[in-house]
Amino acid sequence: MDERLTDLPQWSTDIVDALFRALFARDGEVACHMAAMLVFVHGKADSTFDWELRPLFLRFNTEDSEERWSACEELCLLIDVDVAHVRALVSTPFT
Repeated sequence: MDERLTDLPQWSTDIVDALFRALFARDGEVACHMAAMLVFVHGKADSTFDWELRPLFLRFNTEDSEERWSACEELCLLIDVDVAHVRALVSTPFT
């Protein structure tokens, strides 16, 4: 991950929202890394890819939307985010 991203003093809502949207808009390999970054920006990991959480991240590497939502629900519990907020983001077109 770009070191400049880890130096940001505070993560903007727009960046975090874009990461959540990418969980479903991007291919599985990219979605894995977006999930890892979400854990990092929410302060639940010391690095941009916490290897201990790799099994969770890999669950995003699928074309099955139900499996991604299941992984997203687990991710949201971990990072203390309401999954309803994520569902609303994903269903709203980019502006």
